[in-house]
Amino acid sequence: MHQQTLKASKRISIGILIILSFFINTRYAQSGQSNTQILSYKGNVEVRRGNTVSWIKAKKGLQLQPGDIVRTGAKSLAVILHESAKVQLYENTTLELPARTKGQQVSTEDQGLQTMIMEKGHALFHVFKDRIKRRFEVITPSLIAGVKGTIFKVYEEKHLKGVAVSEGLVEVINQEDLAEIVEISANQFTLWQDEHLSQAKELNDDNPMTWSSKNGHFS
Repeated sequence: MHQQTLKASKRISIGILIILSFFINTRYAQSGQSNTQILSYKGNVEVRRGNTVSWIKAKKGLQLQPGDIVRTGAKSLAVILHESAKVQLYENTTLELPARTKGQQVSTEDQGLQTMIMEKGHALFHVFKDRIKRRFEVITPSLIAGVKGTIFKVYEEKHLKGVAVSEGLVEVINQEDLAEIVEISANQFTLWQDEHLSQAKELNDDNPMTWSSKNGHFS
């Protein structure tokens, strides 16, 4: 009789643990926790959490949340694995996983839209086509690059602003004139100059947007 009581109590305890585990996992999923993380880094890479003002040193595997900002220093780089893309940040680059849009003009007609904000620098984006519901956008002070799955670079530097494409198709929108849109495909680029986007041009060894890594892929 005593053994039967112990077995019954054990079954009840296990049942309670299963229910609690399900409840916790459900709450975690509903809370919007991100699977975004720093995959690797080199040099001086820092992260600022949400609304905080302090910066912390990056660590491999560090989880990132909406509102976090990542920045790289001189001669530094970081690779971020996002649910929809793999992003390589080059030196002196600042990227935000937005919880807000900082007053910038952003097309958010559909909840399937996913965005990242790059305040400055340049980065290589490899978007996973099968993981985005509608559209993936990279927003800079000068332009918006929107894609549905491709490999491309975005530049927001003092003397170089624009987008270059390795694979796929990218729609680039001028932040100064949202009606000005340029589509660029593989091995093409557009520059933002004098508040306007250039027409699509072919990538070659003589222009500043030539890929620094073979075929635009991550090393």
